[in-house]
Amino acid sequence: MAAERVFFDTNVLVYLLKDDRHKGECCADLIAGGGTISVQVLNELLNVIRRKTDLNWPDTLRFLETLEGLFEITDMTQETHRLGRRLAERYRLSVYDALIIAASILSGASVLYTEDMPDGAIIEGVRIVNPFTGRP
Repeated sequence: MAAERVFFDTNVLVYLLKDDRHKGECCADLIAGGGTISVQVLNELLNVIRRKTDLNWPDTLRFLETLEGLFEITDMTQETHRLGRRLAERYRLSVYDALIIAASILSGASVLYTEDMPDGAIIEGVRIVNPFTGRP
């Protein structure tokens, strides 16, 4: 049986940089299985790192480049934008959450790891999973 294709939201990957040991370890375990992120996720991570951490530019760039080597990266395209708009309207999602789901769909992912959306929901064939539910 083929492994599920997974997509990571920014709010999960940010735990690689936080002091929450349990969530950081969980995230590292998930990443070991591979997955996909979008350019939007890289942009959001860059913003979070620069605003909320003490990482300097060289360390920030090394971190992002490491992620680029670990994940398949999907581009933000006009198709992603249009699908995101439709999802935001249909499911009453924030625009940025809808764009993450759109990128997941277009990447062929069946699972989206995120803390921002209802755990267990299925949107257009993508199952929303909070990887930290039930963890200390």
